[in-house]
Amino acid sequence: GGRKKHHVCLQDTWLLSPKDGATGPDAWSGPLNWIEAEPLPGSCRWGHAASVVVDPLGGNDLIAIFGGRQLSPDGSGNFDYHADLWFFNPSVAVPVEGHATAPNAWTLRTPANNLAPLARDHHAMTFDKATASLYVFGGRAHADMDHSALNDLWRYSVSLNEWTCLQPHGTLPRTRYLHSMVALNNNLVAFGGEHIKSHQPKNGGKKGDVKLNDLWMYSPSLNRWSQVSSDGCMAGETGLIYQTSIEGIMTMLLVLSVLFSAALILCSHCRQKGSGTLCAHWFAPRTTREGGGTVGIQLNMVPPRTGYERIA
Repeated sequence: GGRKKHHVCLQDTWLLSPKDGATGPDAWSGPLNWIEAEPLPGSCRWGHAASVVVDPLGGNDLIAIFGGRQLSPDGSGNFDYHADLWFFNPSVAVPVEGHATAPNAWTLRTPANNLAPLARDHHAMTFDKATASLYVFGGRAHADMDHSALNDLWRYSVSLNEWTCLQPHGTLPRTRYLHSMVALNNNLVAFGGEHIKSHQPKNGGKKGDVKLNDLWMYSPSLNRWSQVSSDGCMAGETGLIYQTSIEGIMTMLLVLSVLFSAALILCSHCRQKGSGTLCAHWFAPRTTREGGGTVGIQLNMVPPRTGYERIA
């Protein structure tokens, strides 16, 4: 998914895979290929969230997609926000001449309890192995309304196929969107984002939302939010949190780092207005793993876009 200029909405799916189906710990140190998979059957969208999910039945890794928005097809200029949950099974995406054939790779999950989070975009979602659940935090329910940023926290049980709106103890994080969240050591860690101002400037004054760089931790076992730090990136930058390990060295970011079971905060101006979209570039980071080496990814195989979601 994602979008191009003039709110042109996309629903294509791309996989980054080792060349010739290589496997093992060294598979990601060689050439990598982009593979176009089956597009999302539902509505096109951008500003959605995605996360890797462990299938409780088969044990396979699945990819969950939730929410997002698109320009309304009625020509009104308004946006339609989504609250649907889709699962993608990469194991049935068999590469064929640079493309993937994946019948029924996408599955729409209709909650058994008919309960779901409010439709939204630019939220954060991550999977916690300890509770075998997806968690959705925050986001934006409307593009132009005051107080449309959210700070609610939802849990989706993969095995029960049910959503639950959590009521955490402690002080809650401020409402926000464009933030990031990761599961780390049986906790959820959320960083940054933007908070919508309750009062925007009048008489043509410049509108701008408050940029955040605070760090919060949620404990599923205690059902409690705790503020870890108010410091992070330089003021005004956008933060991304990714959990990496010495073996899981590949990420779908423009920065790669190798850490031992740690959360990495990456600060970037890529979401700042006027920064442009990367569509043709070579990325060859170095690894700190013994023996060194480089990894080359040709990024210009995928059409240019923004508002997409990446999975590592």
